[in-house]
Amino acid sequence: MSVIVMGDQAVGKTTLMLELAKSNRGNVQVIKPSYDDLERFTIDGQVMPTDSINNIPIELRVNLSGNIKEIKVNLIDSPGEAWRAEDSRWRKANPQDWNFLLTSLHNAKFLMIVMAPYRELLKNNLVGNDGLNIEDIRFRKQTQWKNRFQEWINFLENNARNNQYVIFCLNMADLFCNVQQISEVLQREKSINWMQHKTNVLPIFDNVRELIYRFEQNRIVKTQVFITTYKARPLLELPWLYIGT
Repeated sequence: MSVIVMGDQAVGKTTLMLELAKSNRGNVQVIKPSYDDLERFTIDGQVMPTDSINNIPIELRVNLSGNIKEIKVNLIDSPGEAWRAEDSRWRKANPQDWNFLLTSLHNAKFLMIVMAPYRELLKNNLVGNDGLNIEDIRFRKQTQWKNRFQEWINFLENNARNNQYVIFCLNMADLFCNVQQISEVLQREKSINWMQHKTNVLPIFDNVRELIYRFEQNRIVKTQVFITTYKARPLLELPWLYIGT
């Protein structure tokens, strides 16, 4: 099956993929390719900005409550510039790549949209501890973030198919919540009730909840929401456990 990963620049799309392959511990293990093979996306340990389409065949071993399942995923990572509706210069400059992305999107089973958190959600102490600035351009104000989310919905309504699964990932969760505490709760759970998970996480998406509901009704698709971070393995794995089910 194919999973296409979308998102603006520098929101952590490639970092999530690399971190997933970094360890063989946990409920999701990357069998192929090895982390060493994926290090080509880094320089001196730093993840390089994605400037071209990366079509990566991945073999995963997923532990679903003791039921081990191996799945093959065609992961398509893409430049953040490709998805900027207000600035189509990348699409015009790379028409073949854009057509490939659209075709891949139409054929993919899972569409994963990775987003940075909005500014009002961030905790000053957590942002400061990470050496970041709350004024970083990746962190839109809540109104701007909602507008961007609406742009994603508009794009999906025009391009997603009714039998696809749409996954919204609010990334960098370590900047707005206690990921260690959440991870401990997840690790105690023997199985995951995905409907309950969605109910638990949707309050964080509260300002766009109606947009998600309307999109589901209009397109007859299944959506799921996650908070993710490369700093907490259980949160990193959750979207892939969901895909594995």
